[in-house]
Amino acid sequence: QAYNCLIHFYKRQNIQQLQLENIQQEDYIMSRAVHREYEEEDLDLDSLLEASCSQHEDSVLDIDSILRPLSDSQQEMEANLDLRDQKIRDEIATQEEKRVRSEQEQVMIRHKGTPALIKRKPPGLNLFQPEQLLTFSMTDLSLERDFGWTGRKRLEQSGLASSFVERLVGGQNVLMMVRYLAPETGQNNMVANEEEFRSMVDYVFYLSTVCEDQLTFSVLSKCLFDLLKSCGHPWHVTTSHLLATFLNLGARAQLLASEQFYQMNLASSGPVLPQFYTARLNNRQGRKVISQQSRLVMLRNSVQLVGDLLRLPDRNHLGQNTTSLLTMVYLAITVGQDQAVVGTPAITRSISLLLHSLLSLLPPPPHTETHIQDMAELLSAGFLPHHLCPSSTSTWSYTSLPAYMATAGHNHPHNMLTSCSLLPPHSSIKHLLAYLYIQLVLGVTSVDLPGQVSTTDLVQMLDTHKGLWWTLAKDQHYSMWSVLGLMDIMVEGEMEELKVGTDQFDSLKKLVSLLEQYLGRVGRNDPLNLDPVTVGELAAEMASRWKMAVNTAENIHSMKVQTGLTKEAQGE
Repeated sequence: QAYNCLIHFYKRQNIQQLQLENIQQEDYIMSRAVHREYEEEDLDLDSLLEASCSQHEDSVLDIDSILRPLSDSQQEMEANLDLRDQKIRDEIATQEEKRVRSEQEQVMIRHKGTPALIKRKPPGLNLFQPEQLLTFSMTDLSLERDFGWTGRKRLEQSGLASSFVERLVGGQNVLMMVRYLAPETGQNNMVANEEEFRSMVDYVFYLSTVCEDQLTFSVLSKCLFDLLKSCGHPWHVTTSHLLATFLNLGARAQLLASEQFYQMNLASSGPVLPQFYTARLNNRQGRKVISQQSRLVMLRNSVQLVGDLLRLPDRNHLGQNTTSLLTMVYLAITVGQDQAVVGTPAITRSISLLLHSLLSLLPPPPHTETHIQDMAELLSAGFLPHHLCPSSTSTWSYTSLPAYMATAGHNHPHNMLTSCSLLPPHSSIKHLLAYLYIQLVLGVTSVDLPGQVSTTDLVQMLDTHKGLWWTLAKDQHYSMWSVLGLMDIMVEGEMEELKVGTDQFDSLKKLVSLLEQYLGRVGRNDPLNLDPVTVGELAAEMASRWKMAVNTAENIHSMKVQTGLTKEAQGE
């Protein structure tokens, strides 16, 4: 049986031949595409050439219009455009010049050093006038004419020649007078009664104050003390002796002898000048000129002499007359601030000893606090040198101080610090005066004046006036440096026996914290501005010293506690 079936036959071809055909077909397709692209590009180039040709023809047509001169309106418009362009160029140049100049100024400011105002030596007061002549000198003082001595006739009747008597009492040979006077014996023919004794002592005293030679001063001062010790006649050193001496050496009367000042602060008249001195004020003939060095020598001798006289028993009445005592303290403190005196330790040392002697004459408690308050007020808020005598403050400029210092006429803060340094250490008047000075420099209007002051009062005052503290600390570095010195004076007496738990201990810790806050704000790294560096160094030194005292007190307290616990354990 035959089977009908469909059979498909697949013609076998060579594989390589098939690949070759495929490749040829792809090349043909690609060549056709490229040819088509080139044809399109040719069309675009033709159109571009036609457009450019048309533009060229247009430009050729406009050459005449371009070469034609500008009209007046076009020229005016072009001129305006040039002016605007030049104005813009000038503004750009000006701004660039300002920018460059500003950069240069900033560079100069950054590299410009700020003058340092803080000095080791305070500015002081212009108290002694170098050009002023001596009202009396060693050669023109007369025992008879100036002090009313009446013993010439008695000496001549005793057999002495008139020429010899003249040499004795006329001031021609003071050493011969001392030899004939024989003050250590208590008996001589030159002093016959109380009036002559007073005249002789005053004469020797004022001779000593104008003595330039140190040997002669030693002889005269010994003669004075021998007279006072060997004779029982009364004589007392007074404020008039000290005031006449200072005025004779050239001190300004506006500061030391102002009636208005004494009336306002002491409610009394000022010291009465000796009669012989007032009689010489209108007579300028024969006055002597001295050098600055001789003036300082005379000043040192005079202050030393008065200080020694105050220590003699029954030779002053200052203890019974508080007004005279306060006046003499004021005179000594003011003289100690003279611009030439503040740099002379020999004189400031003598003034400190004089002040120590004066303060020892204060009445005993309970009146001591009242007198100390009066004295502190007199020397601080009561003493306004710029109002009393503007010439005395010429040693500094008020522009370097807070504005309110000039308005009130206060003393320079560094001078205030110097005044405190003249007073005896650890004295109540020194601490109280420093406390008042701090308030004045800070600008406190309602000044606190306690009877006794401590660091607790200082901390409370600074906490109350914290704004004034930080305002002063911002840029018034000289005043801040003085305030730190005054604070150190107040703390000096309370670190020796500091105990944990006391008000002084807590107050000192708060002061340390305040200084550390200040150190965090003050710039201490600018080599071109040294005042903040100086203040920062002082604050750091004070904070370190006070912190060491606090740590020492805490360690001692801890050891005591541990020792007490050990003993209790042993007792159990």
